[in-house]
Amino acid sequence: MIKRENTNGLGVTVLELSLYENTALIICFVLYVGSVIVYISRKFSQERELEKSEITAELEMLADESYKKKKIKEDHEAPHH
Repeated sequence: MIKRENTNGLGVTVLELSLYENTALIICFVLYVGSVIVYISRKFSQERELEKSEITAELEMLADESYKKKKIKEDHEAPHH
């Protein structure tokens, strides 16, 4: 005897689930989310060392470029004085 009015998007009647079932669902959801987070963080930590070196290389390139631009600007301004 499922009342249609109480159904959410999944067709599960929220009010008809007991507290125990709700708790079990929440625990399962939390465990699932936790395992996904652990998996992603592990994957990320493996790639992090590589990313760190890439990021530092990019930053050095950017710093080098801005330094070159600054130097070019100074060289252009120098003859005018």
